[in-house]
Amino acid sequence: MHTAAVQPPRRRSAARRRNGKPFSWIPYLFVAGFVVVAVANAVLIYEASHSSTGLVTDRAYEAGLAYNRVIARAAAEDALGWTGSVDLDPTWNGDGAMRILATVTDAQGREIPGLAVTARLVRPVEPDEPIEVALTGIGGCRYAAPVTLPRRGQWQIAATARRGGDVFDFGKRVFVP
Repeated sequence: MHTAAVQPPRRRSAARRRNGKPFSWIPYLFVAGFVVVAVANAVLIYEASHSSTGLVTDRAYEAGLAYNRVIARAAAEDALGWTGSVDLDPTWNGDGAMRILATVTDAQGREIPGLAVTARLVRPVEPDEPIEVALTGIGGCRYAAPVTLPRRGQWQIAATARRGGDVFDFGKRVFVP
């Protein structure tokens, strides 16, 4: 007696098209990958064109030409020998108001009589209007003024001390919690 060999059932390894060839997802995956990249690029282009330009000055060329004056002013400040520090005191008042504290001394660490100290607070990443504050002497080499900031986050304090024709700039970047 002769027995026929039993063949195992055929496994289908992939879906088949009508013409009998196996169906492949690989070309569609390539196309889908390119679509994802194109959409991501479109989102980035939109965000870049509709966000802050990062422009610091409207007349950059003229500011670059006048840079020798900036260098001369820095040399004049160095010749004064003054030192300064500025900071915010967030614990000064419980209603959200803070106090700007500045200290300005001469080369020997003594008080400089007749100073007028001002401060300018700006958000480094937003084009908001700066907040200008005049500080008053509170004794010794220290100056202070109350200020209420509209938002939390990073602020740049640029302080200027003037006496006659002498000008001294100093500052600090602070984080308001």
